[in-house]
Amino acid sequence: MSSDSDEIPVDETCGFEIGCVPKTRKRLPIRFLQCCATPPGALVVLSISAFLQGFIVNGLINASITTLETRFELLSSEAGLIASCYDIASCVSLLFITYVGGRGHKPLWLGWGIITMGVGAVVFSLPRFIAPAYSPMLYENMCLINGTVPLNPVCSQTSLRDYRYAFYVAQLLIGAGATPLYTLGVTYLDENVTQVKSSLYHGIYYALSIVGPGIGFLLAGAFLTYFTILGENPGIPESSPQYIGAWWLPFLIFGVITFIFGFPILLFPRQLHGTEEVRKNRENEMHQDKVAKEVQTNEDFGKRLKDFPKCLLVILRNPTYIFLTLGGVIDGMLLTGLSTFGPKILEALFGLTSSFSAVLLGAIAIVGGAGGQLAGGIIVWKIKLSVKGIFKLSIVGSILSLFCLLVFLMKCPEIPFAGGNTQYPSASDIVGIEASCNLGCSCNPDFFDPVCGSDGITYYSSCYAGCTEEVNETVSRLGTAPFLKTSSLDADIPNKFAFPTSSIA
Repeated sequence: MSSDSDEIPVDETCGFEIGCVPKTRKRLPIRFLQCCATPPGALVVLSISAFLQGFIVNGLINASITTLETRFELLSSEAGLIASCYDIASCVSLLFITYVGGRGHKPLWLGWGIITMGVGAVVFSLPRFIAPAYSPMLYENMCLINGTVPLNPVCSQTSLRDYRYAFYVAQLLIGAGATPLYTLGVTYLDENVTQVKSSLYHGIYYALSIVGPGIGFLLAGAFLTYFTILGENPGIPESSPQYIGAWWLPFLIFGVITFIFGFPILLFPRQLHGTEEVRKNRENEMHQDKVAKEVQTNEDFGKRLKDFPKCLLVILRNPTYIFLTLGGVIDGMLLTGLSTFGPKILEALFGLTSSFSAVLLGAIAIVGGAGGQLAGGIIVWKIKLSVKGIFKLSIVGSILSLFCLLVFLMKCPEIPFAGGNTQYPSASDIVGIEASCNLGCSCNPDFFDPVCGSDGITYYSSCYAGCTEEVNETVSRLGTAPFLKTSSLDADIPNKFAFPTSSIA
């Protein structure tokens, strides 16, 4: 780039652009920021945007899913739909944004997209402020002989589920706003760097996009350790199923940060100064198809909407693009499912808290995902791999991933659940969670806090297991062997519960 900024064309300067119609469009340059309008500057700004997108979408949202299910009484299908609304918005807006934005001012599309994503993140936190204040039901989950079952006011508020629509709208905004990042953003970088540096730039870009979810899981885990009403003592431990962490706080904070960060992207020019030769070389790298060659020589092609079908035909006739897209789709299916329901699986199988599950997933994402992306970019850059070499490296990586996926063929043994798939010790058949040992206990069926006995059977709650008291984290149960207040089935763990020999059965 020339040291004299006055020689730079106005359209290639850093500044604001006013007007949408070409005849009325005007650019207001900001000369002292021109030093940032370079390929490294674009890489920094776009990589941070990709980080924020991954942080919010694949980090905060996925780590908070189980908490939202508990707080707003959502079904698993509804929680899954919340996560899917992002993809729905992306699919609906993808073709339009890619086609129109690709022929227009890419930084403008990117900047307004990031601003929209920030608005969506703030909307995601709104149910915390418009829903009734959360108050955990302080219920003595022990066997109260001849007692009464307290009503659960939280469970009677079926309208809580209606707040899921706010999450749907928020995710649709986030999905539409993030769409330009991995279409126009990647294209903008590709147009302004040489092929040798392109792989390194893409490696850094995608590495930060994967570090985002990892950091998102870690920070979400930290925020979930605080009670949802800041400064208030809920009177229950974090391990309690009724404990709701401050899931909303990171959405509010980073939503505002994302909103503000969108404005610097608007300052980038339509094309960076001194990169005209790079774009000409990029055109020579395109797939040499007969239809592609025809449209390549037509400078006006693609500027009209009626050219869209032919553009789509060019893409569909490119086998490299098709197979890379299919590979990305399959990869996305695996990662989306694992990142969305991974914390919930860890909580259910290993009895972990929501916060600790989020921390574990975050550590895995940072080490595995970001490390792999960055390593791939460095390998291509250092070895200077050709296109064929890059494909071979991708195939080797996919084969290694395929072998790693075999771990999902392993399964845990079915957990025996009293009243569900296993009869109570004192019963002769499976008749539900009520049995002779808890009929007089006045147990509350709304209070689900599973406990596991040394007999290897899991019970619905301490009350339904017949527990009568708790002393120093030890409860006494009538009529059965000791059992642990944990989801672990390891019989070697020291018993926390002691029981009298008397029985109510």
